[in-house]
Parts: sequence; C-alpha cells; structure tokens
Amino acid sequence: MTAPRDDSDARGIVLYVIGLAILAISIGSHEMWRDEVQAWAIARSADNPLELLDALAWERHPPLWHMLLWFVSRVVTDVVALKFVVFAIGGTTMWLLIGHAPFRLVTRVALMLGYFVIYEFGTISRSWSLVGLLTVAALVERGRDPYRPRVFLALLMAICVTELHAVPIAFGLAAARLADDDLLP
Repeated sequence: MTAPRDDSDARGIVLYVIGLAILAISIGSHEMWRDEVQAWAIARSADNPLELLDALAWERHPPLWHMLLWFVSRVVTDVVALKFVVFAIGGTTMWLLIGHAPFRLVTRVALMLGYFVIYEFGTISRSWSLVGLLTVAALVERGRDPYRPRVFLALLMAICVTELHAVPIAFGLAAARLADDDLLP
C-alpha cells in the first residue's frame, strides 16, 4: 500500500521549511474576510460549549471548527489568533504530507505546495482548513502498517462533524479502505 520513499530526511526538512515560509507569507498578506471573523466572534462570545452549540443553530455548520475556535478564544481574545490557528493547521497538514503521506516525493511536494494546502487549507480561516488536515491524516492512517481501524474511523467522523460538504470525502475514504480490504464487490 505504501509507495516506496525516494527522498532523504534532509530534503524533506528543507521542503517543509520552504512550505512554512510560503504559508507564513500567504497568511501575513491575507486580509481576513467577514465570514472568517464571524466564526471567531461566535466562538469568542459564547460563555461555554453549550451556549456555542446554541449559537450555531443559525449557522447551519457542524460544531468542530467552532469548538476549536472556542477553546483558542479562551486563551487569546484577539482575532489575530485565528491566523495562528490556521498556520498551525496548515503547517501540520504540510508535515503529514511531506513526512508521512504514502506517495512519491514529487506528489507530496506538489500537494504540499499546491493551491489547496497553501491557500484554501492554510491561509483562509475556515472549517476547510481542519477538513484538509483531517483528510490528510486519514490518508496517512489508511496507508499505515499496521492499520488502526479505530483511529481511521475517528478521523472520518471528525471530518463529518467539521463541514457538511466534506461528508462525501469521509464516505469516499471509507469506501476506498473497504475496497482495499476486499469488503466491497
């Protein structure tokens, strides 16, 4: 299942640092949009997780992204913290891709430095950042030996409670795993 690794650790570290630098520049030059700030404001204004869930009734989004923001807003109240959250998520996604993804080096670099990881998952402060991280983590887990089905299932469930539009991604990953196990016709 795992593709042969064709790189050294030193090249991976250099590429990761380059990716982090690009990500930092992208985040630093991004002016936050109203919907990004709105998610932060909702999370920050809730006094407890139950109040946050009540406020999310109008948002029509699953709660995981807002819960993450709620926990961060208990420590830092400035909206700039949102950029650090997204940088941490984007950096972790890059780290999983460059160091652990079951692809050839050229594929991992193309994914890590591509539009989605740098901009959609790493610069814009939306729930898709977390979906990207969880999807890459599920791909890494799917290729692990030994395979841990409970961890894989937990990642798929986390994808589903982060963004409704990502539910098909979770089902696709589950179907691919079932096909690998010869459980599908």
